Amino acid sequence: MNMGWQMYLRRLQESDLKDRVMWMNDVAVYPSMGFTPPISLENTVNWYRSNLSNNKRVDCVFVNEIGELLAMAGLTGIDYSCRKAELYLFVNPNRQRQGLGKKATYLLCKYAFNVLHLNKVFLYTNATNIGAQRVYESVGFKLEGTHREERMVDGNYEDRFYYGLLAKEFDYDQIPLLMIGCNSLIMNCIDVGGG
Repeated sequence: MNMGWQMYLRRLQESDLKDRVMWMNDVAVYPSMGFTPPISLENTVNWYRSNLSNNKRVDCVFVNEIGELLAMAGLTGIDYSCRKAELYLFVNPNRQRQGLGKKATYLLCKYAFNVLHLNKVFLYTNATNIGAQRVYESVGFKLEGTHREERMVDGNYEDRFYYGLLAKEFDYDQIPLLMIGCNSLIMNCIDVGGG
């Protein structure tokens, strides 16, 4: 993976929501994510506030050295009994096709395994989203199943793929995990640091 620049993980903040809404309403994002635009800022703020104390999810952003928002991601449905969670990710529409998705996916998995001590991260992707499948497979995800005709897209049924990655399959040595800010789910405040 390209190590030419750093990518930092921090928790999603209310100040990020205007950009989140703009990205979610962008045609480069919503078709692959299953959002139904228009997404409103008011509903997104309500969603954010209602999830502040939800310990079954972690919503994050990735930023560069100057604080530019590169991607938004999260782990949802965290199941502590079997230590697994579902990953979601969407990249800044103005920064797509620059390797950010791969780097952010890798770092969020590293966070899931090293910090949250999960055993499995899983995700769903559209059968037609070949680019996303390549990204996930390059990080180590394995195709575990197909949900046949799971979505309706432009009047046609589309399959969804289920991918999984186990902690023991993950390559921990590619990129250091750098975090900024407070992560109330698992620890108090953390300074920028590697690991």
